[in-house]
Amino acid sequence: MYKSRTTSNPNRVFLGCPLFKAKEPYCRYFVWLDEHLKRIKAVKPEALGVVDEAEGVDVEEQLFRNQDMEKKIEELERKLLSIESKKKKT
Repeated sequence: MYKSRTTSNPNRVFLGCPLFKAKEPYCRYFVWLDEHLKRIKAVKPEALGVVDEAEGVDVEEQLFRNQDMEKKIEELERKLLSIESKKKKT
């Protein structure tokens, strides 16, 4: 996760390959975080399997999935920070 320092996108947060500033090959992954979050919110909850009890949706299961996803994101962020830290030391 990075913050843009350009005049056209000041302080805008984006996700990108951690190697994009290194003098090594990288995957060119890039996405603006705000746009990505808008896309996620635009997805209908039914498409994700979220339904309330009146309609037979397992809200508890979806909550568990969300918590699991948050844990995975935190783990990936820690790994990314570790990689970035190692790259700075070299």
